[in-house]
Amino acid sequence: MNTVSRRDALKTIAIGGSSILTANSLLAATRRKKDKLGVALIGLGYYSTDLLAPALQKTKNCYLAGIVTGTPSKAEAWKKQYNIPTSNFIGHADIAPTRKNDPNIYFPWKRLADSGYGNWYDDTTNIILPSSFNAMQALRIIGYNIKDTTAATIAFKRHWLQDTFPVFDSAQYKVLFQVMKKYE
Repeated sequence: MNTVSRRDALKTIAIGGSSILTANSLLAATRRKKDKLGVALIGLGYYSTDLLAPALQKTKNCYLAGIVTGTPSKAEAWKKQYNIPTSNFIGHADIAPTRKNDPNIYFPWKRLADSGYGNWYDDTTNIILPSSFNAMQALRIIGYNIKDTTAATIAFKRHWLQDTFPVFDSAQYKVLFQVMKKYE
């Protein structure tokens, strides 16, 4: 098997406009490969499909950790071909809440999660929030950039609650708490 140097891989990745993951990104669920740099590809056209993804499979120090797509058929193909974990299917707004607002509130996140693409929350009826619960800390743990707390709140609510009102109600705090637990 041919290997690609870390320098060449990083140069290729940087040119390709991919997103390198950080420890508190939404893709932090991939911590199983601590010795490698996880990479998420955004924009699954020719460059990502035919050049970057195959190159990532040949590197010793990087791996394909996730993708950002709004196309369910692409998600299925990539998950199967590259063994991408379920929790690593996210939207543009989850990565960059101040720059992107897609997919919109009508995107079928729950249906995708039910099909094995992404996480979803369970019934929150019996959840009692701890007194120390902090919504912004929860958003940060999930991986949202909380520099703009309103944008992070809206991005979370768009994805998980099909809502864009920038304030959480008590039931929505429970959803946030449960989603946070999936990413801890």
